[in-house]
Amino acid sequence: MRRLGVAVLASAVLVGGCSIPHPKDSDGVTKVAASRAEAEAIYDRYRAVRKTALDHLDEQPLVAVEAGALLAIDAGALMVARRLLLSETPDDTQELRILDVYAPRLDSYPLWFVVVVEDGVRDLTKVQIFQRESSTTGWQLVASPETLPSTELPALDLDASDALKPLDPFRAGGLSMSPQATVDAYAATLNGAPGAASEVSEDSFVTQMRQVANKQRQIDGVTFTQEWTARPVQYAARSADGGALVFGTLARTDRFQIEEGRFINWPEGSEQKAFLSGRLYSTGELRYYHQILAYVPPDEGKPVVIGQYGGVVDGIGY
Repeated sequence: MRRLGVAVLASAVLVGGCSIPHPKDSDGVTKVAASRAEAEAIYDRYRAVRKTALDHLDEQPLVAVEAGALLAIDAGALMVARRLLLSETPDDTQELRILDVYAPRLDSYPLWFVVVVEDGVRDLTKVQIFQRESSTTGWQLVASPETLPSTELPALDLDASDALKPLDPFRAGGLSMSPQATVDAYAATLNGAPGAASEVSEDSFVTQMRQVANKQRQIDGVTFTQEWTARPVQYAARSADGGALVFGTLARTDRFQIEEGRFINWPEGSEQKAFLSGRLYSTGELRYYHQILAYVPPDEGKPVVIGQYGGVVDGIGY
């Protein structure tokens, strides 16, 4: 398993931020979330903890530095690797280098900032968000969509103090659609809802996910269904051209209904084998999260996904 230890934290990559805060408290922060030096120190700690998790193929260390859907994705990837790795030593090689830091000016917790990171091992660019819930809690990574280095990220709009300009997820504000409506439209498109495909671009993400579903439908004696739902958008930022960069999360559920007298025996080394070990004779279900990075143009253009990171987070079958 080549570079398994690193690859397990990269379950799905796509070729080719930011939101208003959660409900406000009264802490009265009114500051830029993090300076470049602070972001570097936060990332140094993240690298060290991530290395420990890779060394032991154990998700528990990540609880201190990750949260939400991202933690679920990485925990699932480590579980797959742990169950499939028999005798090889995991590869904990890391070459993660911060290229840019963008932080909004906020007046309440949670604080958050964006880092654009070069992954030298896997030749990818990560666009990540760190969040801090309060003055007494540590910084945690909550979003990590990935793009190819050839993908040009839109320039972000900054205020006079070089602070990032966050957007309300539910307001279009000169965009073709609001950040939340964008993620909702992708879920509807992937579900095959009538007319939904005309609202967003037929991009690499949509194509890739349809190919995955079509492959699953080809299993003899099995009825396969797939369902997508959009989770609430928390981070979106204005781009310099009047558009927006949106960080969204999609939940995906794959279901397998097996005909009587038949069974599924998953291939060795597959995520299905790791989560649904042994033969299935009746039914199976796998649940995934996909974090997407979407660009929403101003005016009437269609949103396009320019990066994603996802993987299996849970499964059951018998």
